[in-house]
Amino acid sequence: MYNEPYTPLLYTQSVTMKDTNYLYLLNSNAQVMEYIKEVEDYTTATSVTNYMAYCNQRNPVLQHWLVKEQITDDFVGWFALQPSDNKEYIEIAYRFLPAYWNKGYATDIGKQVLHYAFLQKIQKITAITDKNNLASIKVLLKLGFLLLPNPNYAHLPVNYFEICY
Repeated sequence: MYNEPYTPLLYTQSVTMKDTNYLYLLNSNAQVMEYIKEVEDYTTATSVTNYMAYCNQRNPVLQHWLVKEQITDDFVGWFALQPSDNKEYIEIAYRFLPAYWNKGYATDIGKQVLHYAFLQKIQKITAITDKNNLASIKVLLKLGFLLLPNPNYAHLPVNYFEICY
């Protein structure tokens, strides 16, 4: 078994099929989804939750985690280690509710997610973010990711990042 990432401020727990309300809270928020895709309805959030829970059961190393505050137990967002779209690499992904932006939470739990990943012998992790999503770019750079050219994404308005151990 593995230990889920945590910090003095935050803890994670694997997404289960019971977590649709949390995912809906994020994915229906226009601010959260600004650089990602269209806002989702409850039915879509249910499908996404079920998919994440299925992936978590199928591969205990690659996970989608809810992120919550240690003291209040409040839902903050989610973090994931997941296969990239082309299944070639492992990708880090995350979303946080706007009330928790600019508090260092993404960087804080992100460091622990990377530590977890490298303990699992994952040697390279990628990330993709919209070129205009400056906050996400800052998080990835603080985590030690390098901004690299990637011909697979040259036609899209995204930045490609990698970190290797």
